[in-house]
Amino acid sequence: MVVINDNYYLASWWNKNEYPETSSAWRHLTNINFDDKESPKLGHGDSTIEGSDADDNGIRDDYEISVRKSYPDEEIVNVALSASHEWKTLLQVSLKEDMVITKKYASDSFSNLIALNRCFIEIKKNDPSFDSPTKLYFNTLERALEKRSAENKLFDVLSNDLSGIKTSDTPCVNLTLVK
Repeated sequence: MVVINDNYYLASWWNKNEYPETSSAWRHLTNINFDDKESPKLGHGDSTIEGSDADDNGIRDDYEISVRKSYPDEEIVNVALSASHEWKTLLQVSLKEDMVITKKYASDSFSNLIALNRCFIEIKKNDPSFDSPTKLYFNTLERALEKRSAENKLFDVLSNDLSGIKTSDTPCVNLTLVK
């Protein structure tokens, strides 16, 4: 987290000397309260990191609503909803302390996350007005921090051995679409 001109920013992913005003790697944080009260621990439920899933389709309700409002194209809606399954699994890496993470699991997770990111970049090239659904999914400071924590855990398991991470020239084609 950085402070620039009394504005707080959190890096959504690693970046190298990019300023928040010119890079999508940063999220502008608003309504930040830095008093000495401990913030409440979030658990399972409606206003938590995991959120609620009333229709039990495996997709957090607030995210699904945001996606359907944000993207008029059904194909993009399907890709964004598919991404939620990968992100939900990613959050479990951070939230479940007893989860056993192998090198293969970490490599596969990063391969999938990179494919998602590259797919969204590809969509953005074709539609400059497209905003990544990543921002819709990790829409609270707590969710963004858990995402970062999970990515760090996965990276630690790899012990700087990135050879198992696979990338694709056609990342959008390889995504499993929600039907």
